[in-house]
Amino acid sequence: MRSALAAPALGVMSKMKKLLFALGSLLFAHQVLATSLKVPVEYPEYAIQNCIEGIVKFRYTISIENKPEKIQILDANPKGIFEEATIKNVSRWHVEGEVGTVQESQLTYKLASDQGCNS
Repeated sequence: MRSALAAPALGVMSKMKKLLFALGSLLFAHQVLATSLKVPVEYPEYAIQNCIEGIVKFRYTISIENKPEKIQILDANPKGIFEEATIKNVSRWHVEGEVGTVQESQLTYKLASDQGCNS
């Protein structure tokens, strides 16, 4: 009798674990989405004129106003082109998360195909 009751209970526990995993994934996806829906990125004029694309990795701390603060550039490729624009762009974001949390992210600068640049 005991094993007959245990089997359905295990099935319920398995379903609950799957549900909790799905819920955790959804919350993670929401956090990623909340921090990736930002204001439009300003592209440096020099980079536009010279058909330069790049990636900048950075870190920031979430302020009490849910704005990035203490923005630090971790890496940039190419160097010297997008760092200043990244700090300006990221400082205008509204982000979700616990105040004081340090987040790392990256901005990819990619020109639209109608910019007249050949990749």
